[in-house]
This record gives sequence, structure tokens and C-alpha cells, in this order.
Amino acid sequence: MSSQNVFSSSAMIQSVKDEGPKHRKEYLLHSLEVMKALENMRQEGKACDFIIKAGKLEFQVHRPILVACSTYFRAMFGSFTKESLEGVVELKDLNENSVRDCVKFMYTGDSSSLSTDTVTNMLHTATVLQLDRLCDLCFEFLLNNICPENCLNLFDLSELYERKDLEDAARKYMQENFVKVTNETPFLLLTKDEALVLILEYARTDDMVWSASESWVEFNVDIRGIEVLDFFNMLSLEEFPSEILINRLWLAKYFQESDLCKNQLCKCVFSDIIRFSVNLSLSNWSVLNSMSETYEHVVQDVHEIICQFALKNFTAILNDDDFCTLSKENVIAMFKSPDAVYFSSEKLKWNAMLKWAKENPCSDALFPKILGTIDLRRLPKKFLLDAISNEPLVQAYPSSKNTLEAVLRQYVIVTEDSAIALLNGNNDIDILDLKNLKWTPLHHTGSHDAKICTVNGHLCLLDGRDLYFCRKIECVKQPSLSKFPSPAANLIGLDDKIYVLDMPHCFIFDTLTNKWNESVVMPPLLTGGSRLCPLGCRGKLFLINSSSTIWDGEKDKDDIFEELILPPDINCQIVANSSSAYCAGSIYVSGKSRTTKYWRIARYMFSRNKWTEIAIPGYSETAADSMPLHVFSFKSYLYAYKTFHGLGMDTECLFKYNEEWNEWSRIMKTIPRRSLHLDDKNIKSVYSFSLRT
Repeated sequence: MSSQNVFSSSAMIQSVKDEGPKHRKEYLLHSLEVMKALENMRQEGKACDFIIKAGKLEFQVHRPILVACSTYFRAMFGSFTKESLEGVVELKDLNENSVRDCVKFMYTGDSSSLSTDTVTNMLHTATVLQLDRLCDLCFEFLLNNICPENCLNLFDLSELYERKDLEDAARKYMQENFVKVTNETPFLLLTKDEALVLILEYARTDDMVWSASESWVEFNVDIRGIEVLDFFNMLSLEEFPSEILINRLWLAKYFQESDLCKNQLCKCVFSDIIRFSVNLSLSNWSVLNSMSETYEHVVQDVHEIICQFALKNFTAILNDDDFCTLSKENVIAMFKSPDAVYFSSEKLKWNAMLKWAKENPCSDALFPKILGTIDLRRLPKKFLLDAISNEPLVQAYPSSKNTLEAVLRQYVIVTEDSAIALLNGNNDIDILDLKNLKWTPLHHTGSHDAKICTVNGHLCLLDGRDLYFCRKIECVKQPSLSKFPSPAANLIGLDDKIYVLDMPHCFIFDTLTNKWNESVVMPPLLTGGSRLCPLGCRGKLFLINSSSTIWDGEKDKDDIFEELILPPDINCQIVANSSSAYCAGSIYVSGKSRTTKYWRIARYMFSRNKWTEIAIPGYSETAADSMPLHVFSFKSYLYAYKTFHGLGMDTECLFKYNEEWNEWSRIMKTIPRRSLHLDDKNIKSVYSFSLRT
């Protein structure tokens, strides 16, 4: 009878499909109306002939509906069972809410109550009541909604219901989301052995192994902390541990309490000196330094490698928050070392020392000792008076106060051996040592359009997007720009910063932090304006122009950029290879005559707010020819560098300007460079800088 009904129903459904869309729509509407009417009758208790009890809930239902949907009830009502005779069944071991949802599903086909929280109970109830369609919907929901919270539960369900597809899906998800799964409660509630089995099977790297281990241990660290060695032994440590892994291991309190773990990690890290030196980085130097001071079997080479790394990355380490964790011995050694590589002013040391001293207790002897490692003579006198003398820590220690007062009484600007750098059209850079008048090539491997400038007395090179500081005659790499500036960009040094002016963008490198700021936008400039000659001085970036105003609208009065316009009555205009310098309260700029091809020099005096022309170096205007004339300042004097050619020979001359007599004196002549060829004479830039190491 039952089989006949099923066959008849199937045949009826097929006949509905064959009738066409209109008939199908009427059939569906009729079915929905009947189902809705039956559900209303159930809720109102009309014509109900059976009761289902679950927990504190009971449901009045119609036997035909139960028989049509559930094999469980079909068997119950097909014989003279107690429940069939009494008209009531009590489902003691099933969740009452799931029973309610199953009853609703039998009447309406609604499975909207399925969620990650309800699906497990719903599946169990549907299985007991043999609601095959609802079981399929539950499995479909599980396969489509795997997440870190239920992934482990799927393994249990796949075994319980013998669903290989569920197991395969859970395994695939576990492989792709292992770390996420191990951060959730189901994993954290596993026993140690269960957790170790999962980690062994699914963790592909040491970082993943320890991430899961750390989560499990820290869930109840007071009890599980003693188990750390078993999890640590899961690490292969075949490769050098990542900085994340080292930090997570070494900084964990429960790890520190296990001498076996610490010794094994230190042995792995320090046993191969070459591997250690290659993997030492700014991300792990602090913790590796701490490990080296703790591990008693570390070799001296390790300490030397860490020390040299710190000196090479002096600026970055002084700006690192972990700098404050260094011992006083390490701080003093770093500050006193002549090998420290940094290109900012002594403000870098002062700022770092102040940060360290405020984090670490200082004795009467310690703070003055650290202060003594800073060369206060290299700091501007205004900074000494405004910042250092007013610092409470300086005032608190009499010897520090006395040291500062002694420097101020005998304040003299430190002078050092200096040199001149020439950048030519082939992007070669030659260095002239002014002490022995010897040329030396600067070794740099770049092939892009090069630019040079000076900041804090150091020569800086921008090659494409790569920034270098020059230490003696070698280039020391600094952080790079994220993109290439245009060939027309200018490189300017001002105070502790380097500016790349690439209209309308301005990229700023801070030597105190060793970081770029690439988000600065210059004030709006007039498009198609004339050429600019920028110069950094007096805390401003002056954009010198020989035409009309360069601003397009109003400019913020507090902006660092200022314009200086060469008036028409000054016979000097900005051209390619124009140069500028600040010396003794005036700005000097070289440019070409407005009427001839020859070079001129104009002077702007801040005290008079006035432009004037000054004499040009050379024997006569005809001798000056059209080769570029470069001006620069050196030890409070103005200098000019120029190549003359004629009479079959080339001459390179260096001139010094006498302001009182408005005349130039030649101090060097015919100094052959390494590459004195016709295609090499177009000198792009000339700067003076310090040769201090």
C-alpha cells in the first residue's frame, strides 16, 4: 500500500511537470495552501489525533502528516504499539527545541532554524525520527558552513554518521585553516595527547606548531605550563627560527621556567655562527641579544656579531622600543663606539638616551656617564639652551649640569676634514679631499639618474629610488622610496631631513627615525611654470624662481616652503644646472644671463630683503664661456667651482669669494679628475661635506 502511494505520488508529480508552467504554478499554490492550513490546524489543536512530548514541551499533531514524512512514525503507527494505542509518545533523549523544529519541518518544509549552534542536535533528532530529507539538509548545511568553531566537531559527526564527504571536507579545511582552528574552544578543550596528535598531523611549519601549542598551554597556563617541553619537542628547528617564533618562545613565562627548553633553543640558534649572522635582523636582534647574555655556552663571536650589527643599524635600533631593554653597559658601549653608523645629528643620541633614562633607574654617576658619550659640541647652541639645559634629568644631576655649562662657556663649532663632491652628467661622483687635494671616485653601483645633497655634514646620494649616505668613500644603503621620482626631482637637505621635491609631491626622509614620509603634498603650483632652484636654509625650503609667482592660490603661512623671485632687473635667470647656497645670512644663486649665454651670480640678503648681483669668478666674460658655474658654502665662506676649456686644454678651478671686496680668488687650478672627458664636463652638482667617519 505504502509503495503504491509513493508510486502514485511520483506519477502525479510527473504529470504536473508535463502539464506546463501554468498547471505547475496552480499545483504549487494548492500544495502551499494545504500545508499552511494543516499548520494552522496543528497550532489551534483542530482534528489533532496524536501528541509528541519532549522535555517540557508537547505538540498536538496529525498522524497522517507524521506517517507521510517519517519512517519512524510510519513504523510506530503500522502496528499496535503502546504509543499508537495511547495516542502519545515521549521523546526523552531528544532536544526539545530540535523536536519542535522537526515537527515544524514536517508540516511546512521550513528548515530556516538550521544554524551552527542548532545543526548538531537537529541532525541527531532528524536521524532518530528518520526524516531523510531533513538529514540531507543538515549535512548540506554542515558542508557549506565549515568554520574554525565547528571543524573538529565535523570529524566526530563524520565518524558517527559514516559520512566520508564530511570527513574529507573537514580535513581540507583543517589543512588550510589550522592556526584559526587551534585558537577556538574545541581545540583548547582537547587533552594534551589529542592536541599533540592534531599538531603532528596538520602543522606544516615550526611557526604553526608553536602557535597551536601556545594557544593550548595558555588556555590554562597554571596547569598546562609544565607540559611545555612536550610541545617544544614537536619543533623540528631544521631551519633558523623566524623572528615571530623566537619572540613567542623566549618571551613566554612558562618557557623561561624550563631550562631544558631554553638551552635547546639557544643551542639551535647559536650553534651555526654563519647561519646566525645571516638571520640576525632588526626584528629579532633584541631577543637574540637577551638570549646570548643568558646562555652560558655562547661563543664570543656571537657577541661580536650582535655588537657590529647594532653599530651598523645604529639609528634603527635607537628608535626601536626594545632599545630601552638594553643594559647600561650595552648603551654606553654603543654610544662610545667610533664605529656607530648614523647620519643624523647628535639629537639622535640625546633623544634615545632620554627615552632609555626615563625607563631605567639612573644613579648619580650613571646619567652623567651616558650624557658624556654625546658630543654636545655638535649640537646647535640654541638646542643646548632650549632643550638640554631645561631637561629635569640634567638639572637633577649636578655633574651633568656642570658638563653642559662648560660646553656652553667654551662653545665652538666643531670643524673637521672636509671634501667636495662632484656629480657629472654620467652619474659619476668624484670626491676631492681638501686636505691633500686628491681626487677619489665614490663607489656606487647605481645606474639610474643620480642626485646628491648634504645633511648634517654628510653626503647623501639618491640613485633612482635608493638612498645612500656616504661614509668615507663607500655608500651605506638606507631605506628606499616606494617609487621612482622623476628625473626633474630635486634633492635637498635641511636640518635632520632630506627632501625629494618631485612636483607636486614631496618625499621626506627623517634621519632621526630612518623612515620616509611619502604622503606630503606641496602647495599648489602654477602649471607650466619656469624652472625652480630649491635651497634648504633657516628652517625653510626656498624655491628660487626667475619668473612670476609659482603659487596657484593662497599658501599656508606655516608651510615649510617659501618662494624667492629673481626680479627682472637682476641679469640672472634659473636654468638647468643652476645651483644655490646659503652663507653668512645671504642666499647665492647661479644662473645664466637673461641676454647672453654666460653665467651670473645673484645674491639675496635677508637683512635688506633685496636682490643684487655679485662678481663672477674668472679672468673675463669671454674666458668664463658657457660651462656651468656651481656655488656652494663651506665653513661660512662662499665657493664656486667651474671648468674652463679653451686653448687646447681644460682647467678646473675652485674659487673663494671675498664679500668685502666683491671679488673671487682662485685657490685651486688644474686638478685632474679620474674621468676628465668632453662628455663628462657637464657637472650637475657640487657639494662640500665632512669626511668624519
